[in-house]
Amino acid sequence: MAVKAPPLVLAWGSVFFLSVAWFLLLGGVGSLQSACGDSGATSLLRAGSAGYLAPVTCNRFYSYVWWTVWYDFFAIILVAYLLATSRIHTLRYGAIGFLIPVTYLLMSTSDVAQALWHIGVSPSRAKVLLAGGIISSIFQVVLIVLLGIHDELAVK
Repeated sequence: MAVKAPPLVLAWGSVFFLSVAWFLLLGGVGSLQSACGDSGATSLLRAGSAGYLAPVTCNRFYSYVWWTVWYDFFAIILVAYLLATSRIHTLRYGAIGFLIPVTYLLMSTSDVAQALWHIGVSPSRAKVLLAGGIISSIFQVVLIVLLGIHDELAVK
């Protein structure tokens, strides 16, 4: 029995929620970086929450998170483009290969945000970053599963 490919409505819904979550990520990391010097966290405390081996400045600390936010943005644009042009069926494995690393990076970003929240570094701002990271991770996994469902009838 062939597995029927999921309707595009589910994929477009995932892209919508990814877009909303991306704005949460953007707001969270932007507000955390803007208040970095006022948060009372030392450079050693920031470094320990992210697993760095040495004290880091605010600009250096958030550069990895910014890279993840922009990688997520380009992943959303890529999937939306492939869905809009109906090329998703031929390029689904490339899209999955692009989504898997960003899913891991979003989970890592969520871990950093959770650590910042629990050590008391701008907890409300860290919660926004954490929410964006969790929502993005969930819908990235949903997209990976949706794109991974293979229509066996198309192969015959």
